[in-house]
Amino acid sequence: MFKAVSFLTIANVLTLFRIVVTPFLMYEILAGNYYKAFVFMVMGGLSDLLDGLAARYFQDESEFGLIFDPIADKIFLSGLCLALILTPFPLFLIPTWFVLLVVIRDFCLIGAGFFILKNGFRVSLAPSFWGKASTALLMLGITVLCFQYLLSWHVIQFGTPFWIICALFNVGSGLHYVVRGCLMLLKRA
Repeated sequence: MFKAVSFLTIANVLTLFRIVVTPFLMYEILAGNYYKAFVFMVMGGLSDLLDGLAARYFQDESEFGLIFDPIADKIFLSGLCLALILTPFPLFLIPTWFVLLVVIRDFCLIGAGFFILKNGFRVSLAPSFWGKASTALLMLGITVLCFQYLLSWHVIQFGTPFWIICALFNVGSGLHYVVRGCLMLLKRA
């Protein structure tokens, strides 16, 4: 399935970049430097888009990328969300319950993935449509909130309905991964 490729492929470097940029993004948010934070957020988002394109274009998909791309996504989004609720400048109106849900789900999925790999199971850890939709919806909401602040618009509070929809996608995608993983493990048992 995977051809032998060097570890330092363009796709893998972009995946690692997303992990490395996360603490800088969090720092800038917590320091109230929202313009710099927005630049880091865009850079992280672009690295997510470009790593998959690079892997397909250069045909250098790797097992490292398959495993660490979703981990990088979860680190990046969890760090971003945590920083937004911990900032001393309450400009971003993301409910704490939602961020906790995102972080707990992501760390459970990472833990399950490591358990599967540690025990020698060979199952697909590729993101599903629901996982991608959940991530896209969350990034859309955060991006709109950031644009509003950066452009000095009146901050529109999405309110509970938007975050409930995001939460349903988040939990639904998590359950989809659990069911998919269990079915794969049962087939290989």
